[in-house]
Parts: sequence; C-alpha cells; structure tokens
Amino acid sequence: MYVDKYTIENYGSTWSSGKQKKNQLIGAMNGCDIDLKKLIRLLEEYHETFNGEYAHKDIEVKITLKETK
Repeated sequence: MYVDKYTIENYGSTWSSGKQKKNQLIGAMNGCDIDLKKLIRLLEEYHETFNGEYAHKDIEVKITLKETK
C-alpha cells in the first residue's frame, strides 16, 4: 500500500524569556509517494531522533482514503 501524501508534526514545549510554552510546533515534515512500511520506519526514526528513545507522547493518526480522479 502506498501513501500519496503525509505530514508529520511534532509538538512540545519551548522556552522564551524564562517561561515555558507548552504544545508548540517544534518540527514538521511533509512528503509524498511512500510505501506504508517505509513510512512506519520513518516515523520510528523521526520520533527517536527528535524526542529520544524513551519519550512518551500522545500520537494521533488520521487516514483519509479518496477515490482516484
């Protein structure tokens, strides 16, 4: 199965003037035309790189299937 278009968004805390701001977009990645198995591996690598191997985050997945035009 191929995924035609995907977006990965990483939300976390940032610091500004000594104050913590939660749920800020700290990284994003867009792409297209990737095999679903490769996308899963990409997600695992992305998560470990940006959040650390033992990070705990809530993950949401939205899948939309559309008819080909």
